[in-house]
Amino acid sequence: MQAALELLHVAQSFESRASPDAEPLSWAQPLIRPAANAKQARDFAKLQSAAPEAAKATQEPQAESGRRSRAGEALSAQARSAGEEREKRGAPHGCSVSVLSIQEAAQRVPGLPRERLSELLGPDLASSAALLVEGAHVLHPSCYLRALWGACQEVSVLKRCTAELHIETVASVEQLQAECGPFDGIVVAAGAAAGTLPEIGDRLPCDLCQGYTLDLESHAAPKSANDSMSGQSGVSGPSLLGSTYLAVQGAGHVVVGATKRHGLSPQEALSECGRPVSSTSEKSAAAEELMPRAEKAWPPISRCSTSPVISMLHRVHRLETGTVFGLSVF
Repeated sequence: MQAALELLHVAQSFESRASPDAEPLSWAQPLIRPAANAKQARDFAKLQSAAPEAAKATQEPQAESGRRSRAGEALSAQARSAGEEREKRGAPHGCSVSVLSIQEAAQRVPGLPRERLSELLGPDLASSAALLVEGAHVLHPSCYLRALWGACQEVSVLKRCTAELHIETVASVEQLQAECGPFDGIVVAAGAAAGTLPEIGDRLPCDLCQGYTLDLESHAAPKSANDSMSGQSGVSGPSLLGSTYLAVQGAGHVVVGATKRHGLSPQEALSECGRPVSSTSEKSAAAEELMPRAEKAWPPISRCSTSPVISMLHRVHRLETGTVFGLSVF
């Protein structure tokens, strides 16, 4: 988690230098994960009882293993610089997770369906109704990746080497090495279309999942609730985790996700990459599925207006062993 936050601040630092007036690439705000059932609430309670030991463990010094590359050291230096900026701004240094009761969750998120949670969990589990993640960020994925790539290019200049981005279809790792190499190494990300490479094939028997997210214009948050939900940012609603999630991007924009369609092949995933969502029927079907789910998670969202923009994502679900997963967003 700390490494992810350091990379985020590297990207933010680059963006502030390169495009001071650009739109934010992330919004700092707490995330709430309401319990979906009694089992989940019991798991939250176990986490709460284990929290003191976990906190103690994280305070103990950890041995650093392995060697860092020079580029990695340069990025780490950028991360330290970003950390100093962060201190000046009073921004959070990391995430913390705590357990909320139904009453505490409702205070954090006005409009949360408190009665439904009470019926679902009963009095015995009312004290472990939700998880609160403080110090978290909601990302704009494409803006974040562009800024992170810009930071990588800066590092390449400092190291007097080159960093180039080529967006093209690769038929095989062998062909890439022969036509564009030689390379010291080739890293294949665990994205949705990785299986189209013959060197990967079905060696990673992942469950591919396609889904749609819905962009909403939000004016739904009670004004008195804004501060309690915003954390570090001015936002107009809560960011909720769960099978239906709400991700608030600034004051007035909420992303709701996601639909799920399983059983895609890597070839199908590759053909869908970058395809714009222009079909009216696709948009209508996604909105008809997602809006009722979003209203169940947070009823005030019914006052939002639906934007014509619907994004599509391809997700690589975890294997049975839980060891490999990835995400490709388009």
